[in-house]
Amino acid sequence: MAGEVQILRAKLARAKAAKKWTDGAALGRAALKEEGRQESEAARRAEAAAKSARREARNRP
Repeated sequence: MAGEVQILRAKLARAKAAKKWTDGAALGRAALKEEGRQESEAARRAEAAAKSARREARNRP
C-alpha cells in the first residue's frame, strides 16, 4: 500500500509541475516554465523509483 501512495504522490507532483510549466509558457515567463520542467523531471524519477520498488517487493520470496 505504501508503494501505491508514493506513486500517487509522484503523479500529483507531475501534474502540478505540468501546470506550472504550461502557465509559464502561456505567460511568457521562462523562469516559471523552466522550474516546472525541472520539477516534472524530478517527479518522473520519483515515480519510476516507486514503481521499481513496488515491483521488487512483489518479486521477493
